[in-house]
Amino acid sequence: MIKYLGCLLLLTLTACEVHVSDDDVKGSGKLAVEKREVGAFKAIEMSGSFDVVVTGEGQPSVEVSGDDNLISQVVTTVNGDTLVISRKSHSGIHVNVGVSDYPLTVKISAANLERLKNTGSGDMRVEKYHGDKLELVNEGSGDTRIEGRVGELAVKSNGSGDIDLGQLTAMKISAKMVASGDTVMGPVSQELNIDSSGSGDVTARAIQMAQVNVVMKGAGDFSMGGQLKGLNLVMSGSGDIDIGDLQADTANVVLNGPGNLTLAGKVGEMHAELNGSGDLDTSRLEVARAVVKDVGPGDVNLSGVSEALELEALGSGDIDASGLQQAQIKLTMEGSGGVSLKGSAKLLVAKLSGSGDLDAVSLLADRAQVNVRGSGVAQVKVRKVSDGKGSRDEDARVVKIDRHGVVQ
Repeated sequence: MIKYLGCLLLLTLTACEVHVSDDDVKGSGKLAVEKREVGAFKAIEMSGSFDVVVTGEGQPSVEVSGDDNLISQVVTTVNGDTLVISRKSHSGIHVNVGVSDYPLTVKISAANLERLKNTGSGDMRVEKYHGDKLELVNEGSGDTRIEGRVGELAVKSNGSGDIDLGQLTAMKISAKMVASGDTVMGPVSQELNIDSSGSGDVTARAIQMAQVNVVMKGAGDFSMGGQLKGLNLVMSGSGDIDIGDLQADTANVVLNGPGNLTLAGKVGEMHAELNGSGDLDTSRLEVARAVVKDVGPGDVNLSGVSEALELEALGSGDIDASGLQQAQIKLTMEGSGGVSLKGSAKLLVAKLSGSGDLDAVSLLADRAQVNVRGSGVAQVKVRKVSDGKGSRDEDARVVKIDRHGVVQ
């Protein structure tokens, strides 16, 4: 008897598991539009495969559209101050919505939203948003797009869905990405903070006199352009960074990983430190004053320094500085990497104690002080004492110096 009861119980539990496949649930082909009664809310949280369209103005309202036999699968409830949009939960029944002539769509009107969360595979689009503060969380595979204006925006992305903020004007944005989805930033006028450790790419092309602080730790690439108050950048991942049309007072960059950094535009003062294998290319960047410390195997390509250049070549990476414009140059070489200088200089002060060579044949220096103590060799072009009748090149000579002194 006990044996039969056990079998009956097993059959009963098994019967509770009903799976309806994609082939079983199809759209009817008849469009239905259903307006839902909801209370006031300040946040939206969605999960599921349907799309959500939000208009950031007007009285709170919710409208669900789709095939008339499927819209009941969309549940809209207000919990506290949050409108929750989800798929209907069936006790013991798993329903897969299949082919639909009218994709399930939720249209929402709400002003002064403070939080948005997308954890599903459906897309969320927000139009005409206006607010002081907004928090955005994107954790699913669905994409999120926001258009309008915001004072402060906090972004957190953990999923594979893309985030498009290209049409959102913000005063301040703080973004933390650990996802594979790509992110596009719109105009930012005061401050942009980015912390990315995922494989997704980040683009910010319309910076308007903002302070920009970026930490890139993953495989994702980063590109940016615009007018900045200042740039603070730390790279430790494999992703590359390309910053073009840069206009900034200061730029502080640190390269710790294999990722490459390219800077183009105009900067008042730049500080750069290379500890990894990634290369630094500023060949299209005009700089008044630059301080560069190369400790690792990464190479440095500089151009257009006009006032002062301080170089520390301490690793195996090579440094090529061209287009120098009567700059005052201070050079310290302690590693195996070579240094090449091209252009003109008021003063060159160089100390060589490593195995790397200094090639300054294409640099015309008014004065040069070169001290060689290592195995490296320095070749420097210096101005001769002249009666002033000849050209600058005619008044110059190339001097070769090693640890024993002047060779020629």
